[in-house]
Amino acid sequence: DLAPTKKYRYLRYVGSVGSYTNVAEIEFYSRENDLYNKLFGNIIGTEDYRSDKCTKEAAFDGNIMTYFATALDSGGWVGLDLGKPQKIDRICYLSRNDDNGIRPGDVYELFYWDAGKWNSLGRKTADDFVLKYDNCPVGALFLLRNHTRGVEERIFTYENDKQVWW
Repeated sequence: DLAPTKKYRYLRYVGSVGSYTNVAEIEFYSRENDLYNKLFGNIIGTEDYRSDKCTKEAAFDGNIMTYFATALDSGGWVGLDLGKPQKIDRICYLSRNDDNGIRPGDVYELFYWDAGKWNSLGRKTADDFVLKYDNCPVGALFLLRNHTRGVEERIFTYENDKQVWW
């Protein structure tokens, strides 16, 4: 959540220098009475697309498998013209991806390698975009399997409270 002190009419995401500005989804919210209201407006941005499928509209279409990407290696941007200044309390951003993150409602199983085999720490249904497993062995090699969708899997470890992909 943000702590806004100003209202803004124009909102935009600008890609990093040396970046093709890949963005799957962006959402802006304003809060009233503890409820977040999604903001809508006219989609604005760079129109030098990497392909006909990578338009600025893709960043706001609600489909995480489509994305905005410019042909420019720097300076690309995408955003909204809200029509009038509004308070921004929350921004949700999803980078271009292969839909292999944690998805609410999907069933996962976490494994760790020990004694020459994969051992299960159990199946869980994701309630949020984060899964939490207790009693994980320290220094182990892990594998998370999505039983609902997808086949992409990579082993990982936890080092200094950070996930390290192998």
